[in-house]
Amino acid sequence: MRMLLRLTISLGIVFPAQSIAGAQDYQCVVNQELVPSYITQNLGPGVGKLEPPKSPTWVGTRFAVDRKTGRIVGSLLDTSGAEDVKVIERGSDKMAFKMIATGNGKIKLLVIRENTPAAEKEFYGVFHPSVLAGMCR
Repeated sequence: MRMLLRLTISLGIVFPAQSIAGAQDYQCVVNQELVPSYITQNLGPGVGKLEPPKSPTWVGTRFAVDRKTGRIVGSLLDTSGAEDVKVIERGSDKMAFKMIATGNGKIKLLVIRENTPAAEKEFYGVFHPSVLAGMCR
């Protein structure tokens, strides 16, 4: 059983987006990354603005989202270390897909605009201190 678990985790690391890909999954790519301006300008907290980091780390990265469980594989929003992952809204023609993951004092939030008619759906995700945005299929 342990060997099977190790193999599954290894395949998830080597093929992250493909490992949970299916008809009920989203495949997403990060197009924009924002962080608080106090990080990019070495200012004290309290400025209240977001801007692109000097060296974006996550732009161009891909991840997959399991619509049933909310689990995310790949990118900054990966939920493999989360203690609790909840789908708040499964998404429909009237509502966006929403999930939240918590654990170790951290929170990850993802919203995918399922309620748009386009084949590609906009998303935004938050994991302190970054805000990511992009498109999902």
